[in-house]
Amino acid sequence: MGGGRWFVDNVGWEVGDGAHTLFWWDPWIDELVLKNSFGRLFDLSNNKMATVTKMYSLGWGEEGEAWKWRRRLFAWEEEKVRECCDILTNIVLQLIILTGGFGTYMLPAIITSQVLITIC
Repeated sequence: MGGGRWFVDNVGWEVGDGAHTLFWWDPWIDELVLKNSFGRLFDLSNNKMATVTKMYSLGWGEEGEAWKWRRRLFAWEEEKVRECCDILTNIVLQLIILTGGFGTYMLPAIITSQVLITIC
């Protein structure tokens, strides 16, 4: 057993519809914790405890309502917002509809252009 990565390599993170997944705190994008990768933005954010669903519904594009700050951003901080938005560009919350022998089910999911991240 070497390397100490067994847990990370063998356990997944279930995001579901994002209603119980914290946008800044939880590793919901390829093990990326946004508060660590974008620490300055996290420090300035008024939405530190917002869920993925809340941020998505507010709009996480560059001009989205999700981005509320304690003060006006400097130019280099605005660039960090653009970098974060680039990561979020291809992520869409939507419902997956499954039909089978037991009926029809709607499962919330986060979809990227490449892969289904998770379903409930």
